[in-house]
Amino acid sequence: MEIYSPATAFSSRNDNKEASSNSSIKQQHVPLVKVDKSTDSFVYADVEVTLEDHPLLQPSKGDAPMLTQMSPCPSIPSDISLTCYTHVQDHQLSTKSLPQGEHTMSSIVIPDMICRNACILHVHDSFSITSIPGPAPALGSTWYYLEWCRVERCPKLEHAFTAPQLQASGDVVVFNWLKTFWASELPKARYIWNWTPASVFQFQEKSFVWFTLLHVDLCPRVIHVLPLALQMVNGSLGQLETLEIMWCGDLREVFPLYTTVAKNEQQEQESATTTVRFKLLKRIHLHELPKMQGICRRWRIFAPELETVKIRGCWSLKRLPAVSSNGSKKVECDCKKEWWDMLE
Repeated sequence: MEIYSPATAFSSRNDNKEASSNSSIKQQHVPLVKVDKSTDSFVYADVEVTLEDHPLLQPSKGDAPMLTQMSPCPSIPSDISLTCYTHVQDHQLSTKSLPQGEHTMSSIVIPDMICRNACILHVHDSFSITSIPGPAPALGSTWYYLEWCRVERCPKLEHAFTAPQLQASGDVVVFNWLKTFWASELPKARYIWNWTPASVFQFQEKSFVWFTLLHVDLCPRVIHVLPLALQMVNGSLGQLETLEIMWCGDLREVFPLYTTVAKNEQQEQESATTTVRFKLLKRIHLHELPKMQGICRRWRIFAPELETVKIRGCWSLKRLPAVSSNGSKKVECDCKKEWWDMLE
């Protein structure tokens, strides 16, 4: 599923060229594609695009911002069997023709069946949406089968995902198969997952069990990324290997963790003594996060497989994860000596 505004994806990447016409957009982006099993190819009208030639299936070629020499976004997994490709193009309506006081709607409603079963989601260059479209406003979706998600260059996006509608049984499984999440250039976003403490206690520990890579860059207003209940972390984030966040000036923490639905969650976190385990975390890259106080604020973190740490411009960060009980494990740490000397 791909979501973007017409012509913006082409004009924003090349200022020297005029915006693409509607005809060229139709040639580049297929609105609805069916797979011809006999030829193993995408077929749209009289235009045929093979699986190998589809633009979303090509390896990334250094398209990430080169501010900090970060790695490009991982390619879409080759083992995903694509049977349908859905393209959603959000058109901006002119406000000049509307009566005074009326505004255009910026939400898109997509059937929950599509959101739940989507394996790949690419949201980019949208000038109107304020959150990723779901089955209904503010209800959200579980995105159960989503494996690869990339959200970038959406200037009005306030948050990516909303919490699904609360269930009385409290056994909702969300993002069960998500492995790669990549967010970039979202200047207005305050949250990535906009979940309340009450909502996270509705999620089972099976949520996020395959989460491997989390990348966020150039999102200056993001406060936190993914709120979770404490009992979920050891299971839900047990596969996380890479944490890469940069140029997010308002970020306080990556994973806000809650033990109860308390009135003052900040006090609860700051007084916590429980150790959070990231069993497979190997790489941490944090760059220009002046307000960040910790990956999980003041919770203690144990990462026995940690291999490399690269940190710049994180002057409020006073602690690193523990890697062994006796100090025998060596970790390559790339940082400023002045910051290292301030560590607690």
